[in-house]
Amino acid sequence: MSKTEKRWSCPSCTYDNYSASSKCSVCLFPRVPEVIRPPPPNQDAGLLIESFSDFSDTKDNEHQLIICPSDALRKPGKHKSNSTEDVKKEETGSSSELAKFVEEESSKKRNDINVNTDLAEQPWFCGACTFINSPQHTLCSKCRTSKDSTSPSGASAKGATASNSEAATEDNNTKNRKWTCAVCTYINWCSSKMCVMCQNPQPLSNARIVRGTACGGNLSRSMSSSHLPSSRLEILDNRSMKTRSRNQNWLFLKACIGVVEENAEAVDAYLANGGNIARTLTLDEVNLLNRPSAFDVGHTLVHLAIRFQRHGILALLLNPEIAPRGFKRNPAHLSPQIADLIRREIMASLRTRKGDFHCRFLSEFTTFQLPIEICDLPPTIQKLLFNELLDQNVQKELEEECAINWSPSLMHTGDCNSRLYALWNRSAGDCLLDSVLQATWGVFDRDNVLRSAMSESLQDCATSFFRRWREWEQYQAQLLGFTFTERQCLQDWAFINSLAQQPGAALEHCHIFVLAHILRRPIIVYGIKYLKSYRGDTLGFAKFQGVYLPFLWDQVFCYTSPIALGYTRGHFTALVTMENDSKDICAGAQHRNQTYNTIKHLPLVDSDGKVLPIHFTLRGQGVSEDQRKEILKEWLDCHVTDEGWLVARQRLGKRPPSVTRLLDEWLDHYRHMSFRRLGEEGHSDAED
Repeated sequence: MSKTEKRWSCPSCTYDNYSASSKCSVCLFPRVPEVIRPPPPNQDAGLLIESFSDFSDTKDNEHQLIICPSDALRKPGKHKSNSTEDVKKEETGSSSELAKFVEEESSKKRNDINVNTDLAEQPWFCGACTFINSPQHTLCSKCRTSKDSTSPSGASAKGATASNSEAATEDNNTKNRKWTCAVCTYINWCSSKMCVMCQNPQPLSNARIVRGTACGGNLSRSMSSSHLPSSRLEILDNRSMKTRSRNQNWLFLKACIGVVEENAEAVDAYLANGGNIARTLTLDEVNLLNRPSAFDVGHTLVHLAIRFQRHGILALLLNPEIAPRGFKRNPAHLSPQIADLIRREIMASLRTRKGDFHCRFLSEFTTFQLPIEICDLPPTIQKLLFNELLDQNVQKELEEECAINWSPSLMHTGDCNSRLYALWNRSAGDCLLDSVLQATWGVFDRDNVLRSAMSESLQDCATSFFRRWREWEQYQAQLLGFTFTERQCLQDWAFINSLAQQPGAALEHCHIFVLAHILRRPIIVYGIKYLKSYRGDTLGFAKFQGVYLPFLWDQVFCYTSPIALGYTRGHFTALVTMENDSKDICAGAQHRNQTYNTIKHLPLVDSDGKVLPIHFTLRGQGVSEDQRKEILKEWLDCHVTDEGWLVARQRLGKRPPSVTRLLDEWLDHYRHMSFRRLGEEGHSDAED
């Protein structure tokens, strides 16, 4: 191989590669095509061939031709080509047009190009990336920036030496510019297409922030302070304001989530930090929250509080000075590790039965109830406990609508206390699943264990559930004078399946029917009869109230003890009872070891004495009250009270050890609180 063989310089690492190499031997950067450039005016022949790249900052990009390398000159003034006739010999076909084009371009540029031989013998630094280039290179070997666009001119050009290039710091580098994220205000590098903190995409037109500016001669060479926009100067001079804005944005997002999850502490923290209650959600913030079922563009905290019926938070927003600063605390909040253990037990108890009906089911039978030890606490502590545990608004609404606790004789039958309490849970589409697990195990479905089981059951048993659901929907539509086509059935069924698979999505009647099969026990829903607006106007019927039975299972495979749920406007809650006083029945230790320690009475009729409707029955079944009573007696342990009310016996099995630990730690919190208050009162009395 000849020693004089020409090589090409890698634009990435500046390594000189052999002409036969298609990639750089060091960094594997692909070889860029080469472009014909007119020769300088002091050279008579030959075409200057230089590497072409997309980021070249030359003035000759208007007429660039990509050809293969030839023996043209590469270094002006160092080597001479034969003539343009040599090019004609090598280029066949269109060589005459090519020579003519080159002559025209050369004559056009001849008056503008003036090569300074003294400057050409000295190294020059790039003003864009500060790389020191050889004097024979007219383009930067790193970033392909033109030498003329960055080098000084006139007398100052002669003084540009290597020592001047050392003064070029990273402030000269235009690649050090940054852009600020509009969501979290984090400062990102210019090359970042998305925010590294919140993954928000880089806006098309952003005000990039420069880390610093050069001083002295470099300032006049690179940029001037007058060239900086005023927005950049404000950001550079107000870093504390930027930090405060970032914290305010995060507090606002947490407050939005707090409204949905009824966490008044997050809203209180936002208001205490000077938050504006009229602030609206932007599109970027809605995408960042990633809950389209709960958050919409343009909503404020007040909109969210009204939408999810957070009356306490709404009072906090509208009257922040006089509103109470209360929050909810259930047993799972105080003992998250035990709650996680219970969820793992629930997951381990999921089974699939052999046969044609592959529905998931729980092998454990549990029913949650409030411990009787609550009655041993002082009245003030009891009030605080119920305020933090119960959903007082739902409790009040259900009792005013006579959906629950409407009969004193049913609530207190002998030693049996059947009063129902509405437990607080998460809102949005998780409330139904939370209510079911609260009524059985006392925890939330935070890991979506129950939702996954419901979704898998709908997919594996689609034929069985679809037939039953379609027949029920067609029958209900016929009663209202409508027709339900097959196409509408398929569309609605696909929508039901999609809701079951999306965490946080609202659920419907069919999902309660599937949950009854997973629990293998009836589910009784006590709810309001009419949906009303915020002004109190009636919007329509609420048809969730009724009994949901696991019709697709054999009766011998199911339990007769039901669970109770409450339904208000778009929200489900778990309705649980309190333990009976064990002293009235038997000794405490013996009572704990019994298989069924207590029996509760859940009414199967409404306040008017009408039997509750039964959902998803076959056509012609359950039309009359007598038929509904017969069906209920087959699937539940029914009983008729002395007043003539039809009720279902809810038998409470042995409490699991993990649930017992959860309740003990929860009660210990309020016991310690009562002890502290007693100590403070005793200390104050001693001082008096």
